[in-house]
Amino acid sequence: MQRAGPFRTPGYPVFLAMCRGNVRIARGAQAAVDTLTVLAAYLLARRWLPPLACAFASLLVACNPFLIYFCGLLLTETLFTCMLAWGMYLLTSRKIFPWLLGGAILALSVLVRPGAIGLPLLLGIICAFQNSAPASPYHRRWPLPVGATMLLLTFVALLPWAWRNHRVFGAWVWTSTNGGITAYDGFNPDSTGASDQRFVESMPQLLGWLASYSYDFRCVAVLALVSDVTVPAALKPGARVEIEGRLLSSTERDSLGAATATVDGRTIARVERLILHHVPLPKGETAREFFLYYAGIDDLSSLERPA
Repeated sequence: MQRAGPFRTPGYPVFLAMCRGNVRIARGAQAAVDTLTVLAAYLLARRWLPPLACAFASLLVACNPFLIYFCGLLLTETLFTCMLAWGMYLLTSRKIFPWLLGGAILALSVLVRPGAIGLPLLLGIICAFQNSAPASPYHRRWPLPVGATMLLLTFVALLPWAWRNHRVFGAWVWTSTNGGITAYDGFNPDSTGASDQRFVESMPQLLGWLASYSYDFRCVAVLALVSDVTVPAALKPGARVEIEGRLLSSTERDSLGAATATVDGRTIARVERLILHHVPLPKGETAREFFLYYAGIDDLSSLERPA
């Protein structure tokens, strides 16, 4: 039985588990969640605007093409947006229980998207100013200040996950270990804004080109299996990463390889096992020109080193 690592927070995986891991059920559930987002937008706008204006605001949310697009994808955006909308609505309440519930929802949203870890505190303080309008004094029978309450709710929401990671992996991981690789994905010198962690994908791509090169480009190597992957827990933006691929064995049919990524001589990512299937090209044809084009070179001698 595999143990779930701390590479991702458990919020969205729990949502998918509640959908029994079925793609159609998950998409249907996300459609319902998206509908709840529209309702939350209406209720939030109703705090300050007349009904007609609120209906128009909720219509804009309902017709938002990005929300509609992400609704059909198994990504965290739909669930997180709904939790954010309802958390904001409940935080604007002047009653204790809805206010605490709003803070709790925002705190739990961190387990869906760790980047929201500062939102409960920030939105809690903003809503405190909103609730203290002169026309309606801000009074609550709650002993803790707003900031302390939001920090406490966030701590309570993250504590079970951090404790579990400490028990299983021996480290207090409060959100995820995905932050470093995500930061490097967005800030590395070759980043494109695509947020696809392409530099890790280049590890098997590098071996694919190496396998094709080894057979004089008479075949194209297709990734068939990857296992035993280690990714960095923390990586500073702008770091220079060197990727090295090694072919461990090779036949006419497939190749076995491994790859590592290093920063200043220190290994920060590793793929222990890569199997590449060789797809032969028609007789007389090669992928040499294709390789040269995408490598941005005119002559392979610039890449070759004497044995």
